[in-house]
Amino acid sequence: INGKVFSSQLEWEPIGNQEQDFAMDPPQPVHSDILIARLRPGQEIDAEVHCHKGVNHGDRGHAKWSPVATAWYRLLPRIDLLDDIKG
Repeated sequence: INGKVFSSQLEWEPIGNQEQDFAMDPPQPVHSDILIARLRPGQEIDAEVHCHKGVNHGDRGHAKWSPVATAWYRLLPRIDLLDDIKG
Protein backbone atom coordinates (compact mmCIF):
# COMPACT_ATOMS: atom_id res chain seq x y z
CA ILE A 1 0.00 0.00 0.00
CA ASN A 2 1.43 3.32 -1.06
CA GLY A 3 0.82 6.04 1.54
CA LYS A 4 1.25 8.89 -0.93
CA VAL A 5 -1.45 10.28 -3.22
CA PHE A 6 -0.20 12.07 -6.34
CA SER A 7 -1.99 14.17 -8.95
CA SER A 8 -1.37 11.42 -11.50
CA GLN A 9 -3.84 9.25 -9.56
CA LEU A 10 -6.79 11.58 -10.21
CA GLU A 11 -9.34 9.99 -12.54
CA TRP A 12 -11.52 11.98 -14.93
CA GLU A 13 -15.14 10.89 -15.14
CA PRO A 14 -16.73 12.47 -18.24
CA ILE A 15 -20.28 13.76 -17.98
CA GLY A 16 -22.65 13.91 -20.94
CA ASN A 17 -20.83 14.48 -24.25
CA GLN A 18 -17.50 15.38 -22.62
CA GLU A 19 -15.88 12.12 -23.70
CA GLN A 20 -16.44 12.99 -27.38
CA ASP A 21 -15.72 16.72 -26.88
CA PHE A 22 -12.37 16.05 -25.21
CA ALA A 23 -11.40 12.86 -27.06
CA MET A 24 -8.23 14.41 -28.52
CA ASP A 25 -7.10 16.17 -25.33
CA PRO A 26 -8.79 14.90 -22.13
CA PRO A 27 -8.42 16.98 -18.95
CA GLN A 28 -5.45 16.01 -16.83
CA PRO A 29 -3.13 17.63 -14.27
CA VAL A 30 -0.38 19.80 -15.72
CA HIS A 31 2.15 18.08 -13.47
CA SER A 32 1.64 14.43 -12.56
CA ASP A 33 4.05 14.42 -9.61
CA ILE A 34 2.19 16.82 -7.29
CA LEU A 35 1.83 15.28 -3.83
CA ILE A 36 -1.79 15.72 -2.73
CA ALA A 37 -1.68 13.87 0.59
CA ARG A 38 0.23 11.38 2.69
CA LEU A 39 -1.95 8.73 4.26
CA ARG A 40 -1.41 6.46 7.22
CA PRO A 41 -2.55 2.82 7.15
CA GLY A 42 -6.35 2.60 7.10
CA GLN A 43 -6.87 6.18 5.92
CA GLU A 44 -8.58 7.00 2.63
CA ILE A 45 -9.67 10.03 0.65
CA ASP A 46 -13.16 10.47 -0.76
CA ALA A 47 -13.08 13.65 -2.85
CA GLU A 48 -14.98 15.37 -5.63
CA VAL A 49 -12.78 17.80 -7.54
CA HIS A 50 -14.02 20.61 -9.77
CA CYS A 51 -11.94 22.60 -12.20
CA HIS A 52 -12.67 25.74 -14.15
CA LYS A 53 -10.88 26.94 -17.23
CA GLY A 54 -9.76 30.51 -16.85
CA VAL A 55 -7.55 33.01 -18.59
CA ASN A 56 -5.81 34.07 -15.34
CA HIS A 57 -5.57 37.77 -16.02
CA GLY A 58 -6.99 40.94 -14.59
CA ASP A 59 -7.73 41.80 -11.00
CA ARG A 60 -7.45 38.79 -8.67
CA GLY A 61 -6.62 36.47 -11.55
CA HIS A 62 -3.44 35.08 -10.00
CA ALA A 63 -3.36 31.68 -8.29
CA LYS A 64 -2.38 33.30 -4.98
CA TRP A 65 -5.95 34.60 -4.72
CA SER A 66 -7.43 31.14 -5.19
CA PRO A 67 -9.32 29.87 -2.11
CA VAL A 68 -7.24 26.72 -1.73
CA ALA A 69 -7.75 26.50 2.02
CA THR A 70 -11.45 25.63 1.89
CA ALA A 71 -10.87 22.01 2.83
CA TRP A 72 -12.67 20.30 5.71
CA TYR A 73 -12.77 16.90 7.29
CA ARG A 74 -14.94 14.97 9.69
CA LEU A 75 -13.74 12.20 11.96
CA LEU A 76 -15.85 9.07 11.69
CA PRO A 77 -14.59 6.72 14.42
CA ARG A 78 -15.42 3.03 14.24
CA ILE A 79 -16.22 1.29 17.52
CA ASP A 80 -16.44 -2.49 17.67
CA LEU A 81 -17.93 -4.04 20.83
CA LEU A 82 -16.24 -7.36 21.51
CA ASP A 83 -18.46 -8.51 24.43
CA ASP A 84 -22.11 -8.18 25.31
CA ILE A 85 -23.02 -5.27 27.58
CA LYS A 86 -25.17 -6.10 30.59
CA GLY A 87 -26.91 -3.71 32.97
